[in-house]
Amino acid sequence: DMEALSNEEIASFNQLKKSTLQAFSPAKNTNAMEDFCSLLEEFKPDLIALSILEDTFPIALDFAEEAHRREITVIAGGIHPTFSPEVVIKEKCVDIVCVGEGENALLSLCKAMIANESYENIPNLWIKCLDDKIIKNQIGPLVNVNELPYPDYHIFSPDRFYRPMQGKILRILPIEMHRGCPYQCTFCEDPSLNVLYKTIGENYHRAKTARRLIDEIKYFIDEFEANYIYFNAETFFAMPQKYFFELADLYPKEIGLPFWLQTRPETITEERVRLLKQMNVSNINIGLEHGNEEFRARVLKRKMANKRIIDSLKLLQNADIPVTVNNIMGYPDETRELIFDTIELNREISTATINAYLYNPYKGTELYDL
Repeated sequence: DMEALSNEEIASFNQLKKSTLQAFSPAKNTNAMEDFCSLLEEFKPDLIALSILEDTFPIALDFAEEAHRREITVIAGGIHPTFSPEVVIKEKCVDIVCVGEGENALLSLCKAMIANESYENIPNLWIKCLDDKIIKNQIGPLVNVNELPYPDYHIFSPDRFYRPMQGKILRILPIEMHRGCPYQCTFCEDPSLNVLYKTIGENYHRAKTARRLIDEIKYFIDEFEANYIYFNAETFFAMPQKYFFELADLYPKEIGLPFWLQTRPETITEERVRLLKQMNVSNINIGLEHGNEEFRARVLKRKMANKRIIDSLKLLQNADIPVTVNNIMGYPDETRELIFDTIELNREISTATINAYLYNPYKGTELYDL
């Protein structure tokens, strides 16, 4: 048996017909640790898999310690373990760390555990031995995102996917469009993932084809009654141009559901807005991030003019497409005057929603070491 915290890489386990996977996602109105302990008692897992961000690491350790107390093997993966494996593996309650993508590594690990075989040489895994020696395996090849099984959301509670959206409660299903991003934003880990996989001659940024996306969405509609699509991608238009044109042709014919996407302001054009409108786009999230051109280009490596941002948002406004704008404040060396540059730029655009977030220095980003 296997136990996993929410992680899109669960799709790999569909191949393990002789084992069982159970997701743990804390309920809003109950004690998460009590729920977790009850699930451990009921399910009696052999493996706990934790997907961790740096700011969720202390929370994850609470669950890992409970599993460790019960002598259950714990593997930690995700962005934080990828860029801080030495920090994560030193925790007594963590037995294995997955560096980079986890589909192949987790599948190999579970197969080895089921067969009672050694898993010391599985690529991507750092393994803590009984004498506390750490085996550090090299990362292995990337997965082909077009060949992955569809995510098995049956392991989640049916009510997990109901979300409020523009005054309605909808059944929203996330669709992974592509992995990675070709841009170099210094507050994001994606550039470092690109560097990590270039060491083995691989390109981390990979996009699903339009046909694969359409087929996957059809599956979610048939299997989970999705009525709203959440395109999960750092930058929607980072896909190859021909993929978008194919998707723009197929989506209204075969899907037609409203959808949400995120992209950068400089990727917005009149033609793309027209096609998105025909596809039934519901909301677009735009990363503005900072209002000072010089600071944005020098510190964040987002080289675009404020006029380009304003013009892009105007195109969306004229098309009557609701827009949410993201801003980040509290960057290193940011002054009060620079923050007000961001405020002033937001005053020049028309949006449905404005988000403002405090900057978090994540390990694996260029700004972390500034």
